[in-house]
Amino acid sequence: MWMDVAMLTTKRFLRWIVPLMIAAAPMSALAAAPPTPARAADVANADWLERVHQDLFGRPIAPAAMHAYMLALDSGTPRQQVVATMLGSTEYRASAVTSAYRELTGRAPDAQTTNAFVVALGTTATIESVMAQIVGSPEYFKRAGGTNDGYVGAIYRDLLHRAPTAAERSYARADVVRRTRAAVAQSLLMTDEAHRALVSSYFARYLHRAVDPQSLAKYTAMLASGARREAVLAAIFASSDYVNARPPANARG
Repeated sequence: MWMDVAMLTTKRFLRWIVPLMIAAAPMSALAAAPPTPARAADVANADWLERVHQDLFGRPIAPAAMHAYMLALDSGTPRQQVVATMLGSTEYRASAVTSAYRELTGRAPDAQTTNAFVVALGTTATIESVMAQIVGSPEYFKRAGGTNDGYVGAIYRDLLHRAPTAAERSYARADVVRRTRAAVAQSLLMTDEAHRALVSSYFARYLHRAVDPQSLAKYTAMLASGARREAVLAAIFASSDYVNARPPANARG
């Protein structure tokens, strides 16, 4: 086998061996290797994968996943598509459902509920529709005080992070009677205000800065046109802004 490897060109050899090195050695060992253009690209991809995976899942990427994603990137798969694969995983969807439940009800969902929403997210459901179902539940209504007025105040607080104006409160109370609570919540989540808040939160969390007007307009337009929030996340993670962004020193582990 090693006789065969010795006959490979330098470029082909690097493409074959680097993923194996990543799986078997720490990044510090890779960084210490002699620099070449091919190896520099692989190190950059590996560093990017580590950061994206940590940001999405809160844990280091497994060697097998690193190997698979490195092969995909080396074969020309765009970074945005690689992130989309991560965002379409059962792990990510389950994490998104759990986070939404904790944020909106103060507790984690049971396994049956999690599994049902994960399956739904694999079809036509979105994170917004899942959140609307949670907010439309009897549990949430009771938590909000068990009245339509209390419910309206709660959904504005939890979904838009502010109190409703007097006019908004009056309209939403009547809207809850005309439609379902979940439908009213869904409408709030699809507003430009909600989209701007979501994009701003992504920039603060993943790029560690306030969103600029051009990016805000770009990504809110994506959401307004029907793009899922996962598409916005994939675009952000694949951007040069993310590649160049670094967390504050006190946020690094």
